[in-house]
Amino acid sequence: MKFKLTSSQKNFYNKNFTLDSQIWNQGVMEIFPKVYSYEQINNAYNKLVEAHDSLRVKLVETEDGIVADVREHEYINYRFWQVQTEEELMQMAQDFLNAPIDRYGLLVNCAVFQTPTTSGIMINAHHIVVDGFSALVMAEHINNFLKDENFAPVIQKYSDYVEKEEKHKKSRRYNKSQEFWLKEFSTNPQCQIFPTAENAIDFSSTELNQDIPAELFNKIKAICDEREISPASFFNTVNATYLHKRYGVENFTIGVPVFNRTTADELNTIGLYMHLVPLVVSVKEDSFMENARRIEDSQMNLFRHQSFTQQDIKVLLGENNISVNQLFDVVSDFQEFTRNDEYEMRIPYGNSLSVPIEMHIQTFDENKYNLKIRYRTTYFTEQDIQIMLNSIVALTENALKNPDKNICDLEMVSFEDKE
Repeated sequence: MKFKLTSSQKNFYNKNFTLDSQIWNQGVMEIFPKVYSYEQINNAYNKLVEAHDSLRVKLVETEDGIVADVREHEYINYRFWQVQTEEELMQMAQDFLNAPIDRYGLLVNCAVFQTPTTSGIMINAHHIVVDGFSALVMAEHINNFLKDENFAPVIQKYSDYVEKEEKHKKSRRYNKSQEFWLKEFSTNPQCQIFPTAENAIDFSSTELNQDIPAELFNKIKAICDEREISPASFFNTVNATYLHKRYGVENFTIGVPVFNRTTADELNTIGLYMHLVPLVVSVKEDSFMENARRIEDSQMNLFRHQSFTQQDIKVLLGENNISVNQLFDVVSDFQEFTRNDEYEMRIPYGNSLSVPIEMHIQTFDENKYNLKIRYRTTYFTEQDIQIMLNSIVALTENALKNPDKNICDLEMVSFEDKE
């Protein structure tokens, strides 16, 4: 059956499908602490594809434009990797993830693997049909199908989501979202901190990581509880403060994810629901916590309008003669995943990036936190990013010690380095 693309999918197709398709590869690896057979895992994945129609979408050109064609499920024997070491597995996964996806062919592919002591699956999907939260759903449902082949998840059909979006666009709430976004951009925020990156033809990227001690993160959680802000808002305030102090920006945008799943069925469904929207940040020369409170309030407003996508924002601004080439060129993301003793989930990234830089806090374990910065190698050097990592950690430590200190006086040097 053929359906219209959703607004988020149109945003990918209208602009991003002219770019190298591997930029939008979404990877998820699930590792089981036991050796399942190839047949068991392959069957579980086929059950997953049969249950979730977004995994069976192909893009088709018609007289009315591009549409999503939801195909009937056909059983496939996916590729199999027999590997001996962790290093060999991760290299094969990286090569698999960096292979371009046929945008008019199968948009989701996988490989089943075995090591001497573990087994698992590596999935590579185009972002136009799978979002970041879908990785959690995939891992959970594959595990459930392995335990019970009659597992029957209650999900939302693709057609139902398209219909829901069409109804939303005719609602009063949609009109309220239009008013909200026009007001946000009435302040003329700076959407490009790195303007020369817009015309880039090389999207090659890599990443640097730095562990954050559990003790430090527990302090962040404690002060967030005390001041009634989220850790995501704390992290975004640190990043905004860094950008303000390093690049001199005051009123600007940062891309942040919004969940856009509001029902139990949607929480159980693989698809492109979550999307990035511009968080308009106005850094004021007062305390760190006063800035954090404003960012928290701004994020809560975003959640009230989370069904309004990038595509909707761009169309709205264009209709109102507000010229914006790009809504943001920095992404800030906080990801806290729940540990599962039955499997380990990893989110590998490819070596291409749609924006100059992404800043991530990730945890798959309540005692281990990681600061990850993905960056375009044509725009930043490894030394640039190492300095950035050190500065962000130092700002975090100094904000914790002096949360009510004016951000102008917060240093981007750690106490240890200062000594």
